Amino acid sequence: MRNAWRQVCAPEWVNHTEIIAFKGSILTVYADSPLWGNALMHQKISLQQGLIEQGLDVMELRIRVIPKNSSKIEQSKAKLKRKIPADAAQILRQTAQNVQHESLKSSLKRLGERKNPELLD
Repeated sequence: MRNAWRQVCAPEWVNHTEIIAFKGSILTVYADSPLWGNALMHQKISLQQGLIEQGLDVMELRIRVIPKNSSKIEQSKAKLKRKIPADAAQILRQTAQNVQHESLKSSLKRLGERKNPELLD
């Protein structure tokens, strides 16, 4: 997901934004100042279309302005980085290959990316 964001974002925006949540088809991005938040808002539709072209099922892009050192960002990052066992991740990715429903396929692939090789079932 972060790679797709880097692909569609202007290079100067990458250092001033953080992807915090991707629930269902809603992507929430934090900007570290009103200036960057406003810049993202003006490009919201093209960013969303770019993410869809990158294979992400983004039906809504939410942009929030919160300073980088905010504890809210750290709490959200911790939730986003939860990992699952590597073998469970592999099963999710394999299952996604056979699913016809695009939203479900996208969700399974996204969950499959959360593998942690140190965890075992």
